[in-house]
Amino acid sequence: MTRTFEYKLFADFHQFYLQDEGVEGNLGHSWTPDAVVRELAVAPGTIGIGTVRNATVPVVVEITDGKPDDDMNG
Repeated sequence: MTRTFEYKLFADFHQFYLQDEGVEGNLGHSWTPDAVVRELAVAPGTIGIGTVRNATVPVVVEITDGKPDDDMNG
């Protein structure tokens, strides 16, 4: 079963975060040069997504019961 959530978020400072509310997420050391190129930083319980602009961006979050396959499909 896949659950899908759609949002429109303001990407202040060219980024937004998805974070488990039960953790204290800190991506300070996660924005490595490689992460900046990928526009994706990861820390325990937190994911940082980079954007091209400071703007409202559409975001779709899909939560599946299992891990993705090699093609990143649920």
